[in-house]
Amino acid sequence: MKNVKCIDGETYDGVEEEAFPSLEELRVKSLPNLERLLSDEGVEMVPRLSQLRSEGVLNFKVPRLPCVEILYARGIEAGTSFIEGVGENMVCLKTLSIEIIKGSVVLPDEFRRLGALQELYIAECYDLEYFPEHVLEGLTSLRTLSINYCKKLKSLSEGVRHLACLESLMIRDCPALGTLPSNMSQLTALRNISIEGYSTLPYGLQRVPSLRTLDISYCECTSLPDWLGDMNTLEELSIWYCKELRSLSSSIQRLTNLSYLRIEGCPHLMKRCKRETGEDWQYINHIPKLKLEE
Repeated sequence: MKNVKCIDGETYDGVEEEAFPSLEELRVKSLPNLERLLSDEGVEMVPRLSQLRSEGVLNFKVPRLPCVEILYARGIEAGTSFIEGVGENMVCLKTLSIEIIKGSVVLPDEFRRLGALQELYIAECYDLEYFPEHVLEGLTSLRTLSINYCKKLKSLSEGVRHLACLESLMIRDCPALGTLPSNMSQLTALRNISIEGYSTLPYGLQRVPSLRTLDISYCECTSLPDWLGDMNTLEELSIWYCKELRSLSSSIQRLTNLSYLRIEGCPHLMKRCKRETGEDWQYINHIPKLKLEE
């Protein structure tokens, strides 16, 4: 099967042009030489296809699949027709997950056509350095953006201002992304942010005007920044497994809307926050709901 180059009506003897009229989900895995998936007009072969999963298919041409709403792609080559084809031929896409793009990565112009996209997950694209502004301006329906293990990512670009519907942002282990765009202040729908794997929290978080929930996990920082106290809309703060974190900032007292604080797996911080006797207890004893666990 590894030598298969094409899957279409001719692959199967005696099938009609509309080969799979009831097919709703298609999984393609470990076909490194696949060049063409379905016919050029894939909608004619799989008129009801709504979900496509691809893994270990390095480079194939994406056919016109206007009914596909969910695409999971893992292990593809940068600079191939696959990525461009997503924007050209999957205009109704609502969920897009891309993992492990090999080689230099730039999100293509065609992505700005994904106006229906609501969830975008990008992971292990190690050479991705930035998000082009003109690409982000087309993602006007995006509600969830998750960026994981993109080691060279330096900028989300000022194009984030176009993400007017964005509600949740997750950034995991992107060490080069030390500052968030200045116009994060325009993301009025953004309610939830999760940060993981940082040595210092990225500057700019405090600019989000309506943030409700902040999760900080597996970070190597020894203290929290004073600007944390500027996040005056924050209601829930969770700090997970930050083993080097040794103290809370006194600025946490300025978070007058904070109603829930959870600290787990932070041994030094737990001592500082010990009820009544800890040095940082004075900063958190006003918070209605506290959950402190070793």
